[in-house]
Amino acid sequence: MMVYLSLAMSLPFRAPVYRNYFEAFLGLYKQGIRGFYKGNGVRCLHILMFHRLNTDFTIASESMFPE
Repeated sequence: MMVYLSLAMSLPFRAPVYRNYFEAFLGLYKQGIRGFYKGNGVRCLHILMFHRLNTDFTIASESMFPE
């Protein structure tokens, strides 16, 4: 019961503030490879899906309408 109360009373997440690129890369290095993809996972998935669908559409349209 006491553990639950201590988790509920924790402070909200505060993002780290980096003053230069070295500090940013050092922070990512400390978090590991997952630290980079933590906030970019959805964006990476979006880019992969977009390029895949774009390629598929281009191939399909070239086969449907040959020159």
